[in-house]
Amino acid sequence: MRNARNGLAFLVAMLFVVGSMGDAEAQRRRRRARTNNPAAEQHQATNGAPGLSGFSTRLRTLVQSNRLPTFQKHGKTYFATKNSTPMNQYTALSNNVVEFFISPGFHHLYTRIGDQTYSRIGGLSRSSYYRGSSERIGVLVELKSHEMERLKSYLDRAEANPGQVLGPFNYNGGRPPNMSNCTSYITNAPIGRNGESLGRVCGVGESGFPQGFLGSLMRSNNERVKAVVVHNPSGTFSENYRFNLE
Repeated sequence: MRNARNGLAFLVAMLFVVGSMGDAEAQRRRRRARTNNPAAEQHQATNGAPGLSGFSTRLRTLVQSNRLPTFQKHGKTYFATKNSTPMNQYTALSNNVVEFFISPGFHHLYTRIGDQTYSRIGGLSRSSYYRGSSERIGVLVELKSHEMERLKSYLDRAEANPGQVLGPFNYNGGRPPNMSNCTSYITNAPIGRNGESLGRVCGVGESGFPQGFLGSLMRSNNERVKAVVVHNPSGTFSENYRFNLE
């Protein structure tokens, strides 16, 4: 009997050791995975739930906390802002988000990064983003970190020396540095690892036409194109809202 009890105790002890070794090995595998992919660990820790990017989480919070009208279309979130929508929450959706927006008439494209707006007529101007009172239609694009770094560097060079970087202003567009307009200067921005343009990275190609560029982004299935926003909608915002861009 004593031998049987000793044998049983030995078996339990061995099972405990094997289980502990398995747990230890699992922990080592997780540590190796985090070491090989630190971004994945940071992604999950930051956002709380795998599968949701920082942008998606912040957008959902912005929409829900401010009760913004919204619907889904073309795999994107369409939403409208109100006069009461906190602009600091809106502009802080993500560090890597670019907004391309147009005002009524669709004749001029503005580019917003964070709380700064870029506009090209002649040179390249940079100004603080403001809400505005008229309707604006924008598309929100989330770039990768290295793409955003290249875009910001390009814009800094273009602002400092538009003639050399962007060329003369031409309403019909063109390819910098020969000539460009309010749209072609940004859609041709070399942001890819191999110099690919912003337009091609977004899957729509370069363009010199504001309305055509935004319409192409809205129809695009590219993963970087995240959402469509209407500021100060002129009518009831619903899935049947007439964007005149699609």
